[in-house]
Amino acid sequence: MHARRPIYPIALLLTCLVTACGEDSPTEPANNVSAPAAPSGLTATPLDGESIRLAWSDNSTIEDGFAVHRCEADSWACVETTAVNIESFVNTGLAPLTTYSYTVVAFNAQGTASADTVEATTTPAGDPPTPPSNPSPVDGAGDQAPIVTLSWTCSDPNGDALVYDVYFGRHPYLFAAEYATTSIDVFDLEFDEEYSWYVVAKDTAGHETTGPTWTFTVRDGGFTVVGSYDYGYMGSDAIEAVVRNGIIYLAHGYFGFDMFDIGSPTAPQFLGRYLVGQHTDRVTGVRVQGSLAYLSYGDLGMHIVDVSVPSSPSLVGKLDYTTYTGAIDLSGGHAYLCRWEDGLLIVDVSTPATPVEAQTYDTPGEAADILVDGTTAFVADGTGGLLVLDLTTPTSPSPLGSAATSAAIYTLTRDGDLIYASGATGVSIIDVGTPSSPVVVGHYPVGGFGPSRVAVLDGVFGHHIFFADSPKMIAVDVADPTTPALAGEYTPPNFTRFPLAAWGYIYFFESDRIAVLSFMP
Repeated sequence: MHARRPIYPIALLLTCLVTACGEDSPTEPANNVSAPAAPSGLTATPLDGESIRLAWSDNSTIEDGFAVHRCEADSWACVETTAVNIESFVNTGLAPLTTYSYTVVAFNAQGTASADTVEATTTPAGDPPTPPSNPSPVDGAGDQAPIVTLSWTCSDPNGDALVYDVYFGRHPYLFAAEYATTSIDVFDLEFDEEYSWYVVAKDTAGHETTGPTWTFTVRDGGFTVVGSYDYGYMGSDAIEAVVRNGIIYLAHGYFGFDMFDIGSPTAPQFLGRYLVGQHTDRVTGVRVQGSLAYLSYGDLGMHIVDVSVPSSPSLVGKLDYTTYTGAIDLSGGHAYLCRWEDGLLIVDVSTPATPVEAQTYDTPGEAADILVDGTTAFVADGTGGLLVLDLTTPTSPSPLGSAATSAAIYTLTRDGDLIYASGATGVSIIDVGTPSSPVVVGHYPVGGFGPSRVAVLDGVFGHHIFFADSPKMIAVDVADPTTPALAGEYTPPNFTRFPLAAWGYIYFFESDRIAVLSFMP
């Protein structure tokens, strides 16, 4: 740092030359006819907590010596005079962590000339911390999960307490300041990306030691596209799908009801379509029983379709109504259709050719999805959470149990005693082993518009659920349902709808195709 050269009164210079420097005063001045040239290139370098080294260039051959002036707390004083031709001086006995200003004055009997002023700050007392070391993950590590605990070791020779500034990222930035422990979690990392990090250790005396930069790489997202079926158009309206006997039955919204052969799992083949007028209304739910498909067809009613010849599906019977319906499930000769704010519609389908409306049932919330198991029904009741109904009398459901969720839920997927309920803020995991007392045991949070319907895959690589969180497909490890953890992700080229698990693969319904993916975490 440079400042204007200070102007020193003759009294100060004489004091420096005669009294302040004592026996170290310069030799007898030469008989010169002009003042000396000013020294240049003055530098001040801290050596430790008590000393600073000054260095300069001697630009004169006629000086009688140099006077070193130091300013502390706005007070200047001469601290040393030197003999001729001297170009350095070490100022000792200083206070740690203190800033001093210096100038050096060349002098002879004719006058003086001073260098620019420089500043320097002494270092702290004692010794600095050792460099942070022993990183985990080790430097250069690969195949890391998208949640990583960074840790390191460090010590201080003087036993001072330490805090740490942690720099982290693809381009490291200050991630945590003055952190008190030697480990920290980083999360929401991108798959197949390299991250760098380093740690600055600070002690209470003011020392800082910066450690080396370390790197690690997050493994890839775990998904591999192994096959696909292209619709041949953009704008798929896929809503729900089920698999029976190697065939995918797809409620394809405005595109009707489609069937795909997955006998060769990685090469889906289109078999046939049932459609009542292009864009007339949406097929919003599907269940298959024997050779019949039961379709919830929006405002067009419930259609029962013979799919024994998939290439030529034919209408067997239908029930007309004007209230919009969504999800559907079957049990005991009855169909149960979700009607959102209007609750459930119960239809007698014991004679498929002539289905008959049997009853309605009003739920506390908004009936969005339903799973029926014998005489028990599980309803995603929107803001009402999970509702459990007793269907011992099929046309007269009665409340059996319920579980409040942190936000509205809209789709259900069952896996043994667990139900995965997708909703506004993520996936709630609900234990329904005791249907009268369902319990939320875990939750995986998701932002944006919330996740799609969940698919479950249990294999040699563990227990995982999958869902669309547009624009990505997400895989979550649910081996411990109380602590679900991100396990992988896949970003398709186009808009995502929802996944379906079958034959050890994930069938992902995108806006222009069905993508077949394998997953290996």
